[in-house]
Amino acid sequence: RLISHAVYSIIGSSYFLNTIVVYGGDQMRPVIHVKDVALCIYLALHKKNNKFRVYNVGSNKQNYQMYTLGNLIHEKLPDVKLEVDNSLKDKRNYNVSFNRLYDLGFETVYTVKDAIDEFYGKFVDKSIKTMNEDVYYRVKYLKKHL
Repeated sequence: RLISHAVYSIIGSSYFLNTIVVYGGDQMRPVIHVKDVALCIYLALHKKNNKFRVYNVGSNKQNYQMYTLGNLIHEKLPDVKLEVDNSLKDKRNYNVSFNRLYDLGFETVYTVKDAIDEFYGKFVDKSIKTMNEDVYYRVKYLKKHL
């Protein structure tokens, strides 16, 4: 699960709607920056004696509760309202182990805070002007183009 999906919608609502909404909050989400995914792929392709196994790509340090992700974003914009909505609890819960990946010698470089800074930079400089376009939502985009 890439940072852009789990974190992007919370960041976007905080910036454009002046509210951070976390549904439930206890559920876990592993997140990883897309730059770390690229680094991991490079490492796997160039690793001598690779065992060619299936790997979860990420970091045990970056298994977050959704509420914690909301708080990290709230730290960036403390004037934005943080709201926890327990009426729509997401039953999906992913606490993933990345131990096998460490055998490759991989560790993440980028953090959620890096992604938050990057996304906010794109909102502030108007590179991203709205969250209403399908291109910013994986499922909407794929349904439209597949």
